[in-house]
Amino acid sequence: MNLISMADCISPDGKYTTEIHTAVEGYSFFKQVYSYKPETFEAVIEKKIKGYSFFDSVRPLSREAVYSIRSHEFQNIVLELNERYHDFEVPTKGKIAATLVNQVKAKDELNHPCLLSFDHDTRLLTAIEIQNPDTLNEVLTIKFSNWKKIENLLMPYLVTIDQSGKYYVFNFIKLQFNSPDFKYKLVNE
Repeated sequence: MNLISMADCISPDGKYTTEIHTAVEGYSFFKQVYSYKPETFEAVIEKKIKGYSFFDSVRPLSREAVYSIRSHEFQNIVLELNERYHDFEVPTKGKIAATLVNQVKAKDELNHPCLLSFDHDTRLLTAIEIQNPDTLNEVLTIKFSNWKKIENLLMPYLVTIDQSGKYYVFNFIKLQFNSPDFKYKLVNE
C-alpha cells in the first residue's frame, strides 16, 4: 500500500505546499515548496529510521529530523498509532475546547512522553501533544479535523500545529491510496 498526500499550507512566514509519498515498508518522500524563500526542501526516509535531505548534495538526517518529517505524515499517524506510539496508559476523560475527549498518555518513537486525545463520541483522533525534538521543553499540539471518507477510511483533511503560539495549517487537497503517480526517489550517497 502507498499513500500520496498534498496540502496547501500556511505558516507564520507565509504560504507553502507539502507533498508526501509513503509506503508500507517505511519509505517516505517529503517535499515542501515555499512562497517566501527560493529553496525547496526534499527528503527521503528509508525503513522509518534513516533519512536524507537533498539540496546541493545528499545529506544524512539526524534521528530527530527523521522523526520531525515522519510527524508530518498525519494520515499515516492515524493509520499506524500502535506502531508510532507505545507504553499506552489507561485513558482518562478530558476536554478540548467544548469537546469531550478520552486522553491516553504514551511514548513516541523517540521515547518522549506524549498525549493522544480521541473524541469521546466519534472516537476519532482529535489531537496529539508531543515534545518538539529540537527543543525538548517545547510541546507541539497537532489537531486533526475535517474528517472525510476515502476508500472507506476516515482521514483528516485539516491539520493545525500549535508551536508555542505559532500556527501551521495543512489543508489537504489530495489524499490517494495506491496511486499510479506514486514515486520512489532513490538515494545515492
